[in-house]
Amino acid sequence: MKTQTIRNITSLLLCLTCIGVMLIQMPLACAQNGSATPLNIVPMLPPGEQPATPSGAHLNYYGGPVIADLDLVVVYWGNNVSSVVTGGIAEFYDSVLSSEYMTILQQYSVGGQTIGPGGYRGPYTIAPSKCPTGPCHLTDSDIQSEIQAQIAAHKLVAPQGSGQFTDQDTMYMIYFPP
Repeated sequence: MKTQTIRNITSLLLCLTCIGVMLIQMPLACAQNGSATPLNIVPMLPPGEQPATPSGAHLNYYGGPVIADLDLVVVYWGNNVSSVVTGGIAEFYDSVLSSEYMTILQQYSVGGQTIGPGGYRGPYTIAPSKCPTGPCHLTDSDIQSEIQAQIAAHKLVAPQGSGQFTDQDTMYMIYFPP
């Protein structure tokens, strides 16, 4: 018991140390950058400005579909999905889908498929036929079958899309109980 307590305290101190280092490093990174905002992993550009293309850069496009207008459907697998997820996932997707990161993807628009910010629908809570309350083993096939059954029963929205690649823009983000 005493050994476990010591391990827990050591882990807590290590986490607090890491947080402290990050808090110290953020102002230093801002000062080195000469701005009041932290450095970004992906450099942000003002709206309408295109990044410089590196010399010799080349990307091959072979005519396949591009997710031009993401239709993200948030699905909770039963009523026992963690409140940590259910309490913040809508704000997360609002933030990501309206961010400059989605704008950066527009440079990959091809063949009449213009990449836009997309949007999300939901959340939808389904009552699955398998593993409705918690831990069990599901295969990819089980999940696909359940989503198709929920759509057929009008408990879950059907895919939507536009143009030549109809239905290719819909992505179901499924959150499971712990």
